[in-house]
Amino acid sequence: MAAVVVDTSVLAALIFGEPKSAEVKGLLNGHRLYAPTLMGYELAQVTVKKIEKYPEEKVKILEAFSFALDLDINWLEIDYISVVKLALECELTAYDASYLHLSRSLNIPLVTFDRVLKAHCT
Repeated sequence: MAAVVVDTSVLAALIFGEPKSAEVKGLLNGHRLYAPTLMGYELAQVTVKKIEKYPEEKVKILEAFSFALDLDINWLEIDYISVVKLALECELTAYDASYLHLSRSLNIPLVTFDRVLKAHCT
């Protein structure tokens, strides 16, 4: 089974049924998933924003967030000093550099919809 690092843009599209959710299923199907622990906080913020925008959907949105946290994802800590260096080198945010750093450290692909981040994955 192949492995990939998944970022928030991809997982949020899947769990919240965004337009690219069908594409995500194809990208992740049959893969072991890895993510920095940071993604839990990022997904929590996406959840907050969605509830603020759609308060009548609060229960449904919270269920989707809970589903994401229950997925079989290997949550890993990252080396923060290396992330800072990579962020500066690649002109990325430390958040985005966390995913790129994990991908490079594990020597596995990063699945992202972020165009700037994707440009550093080749």
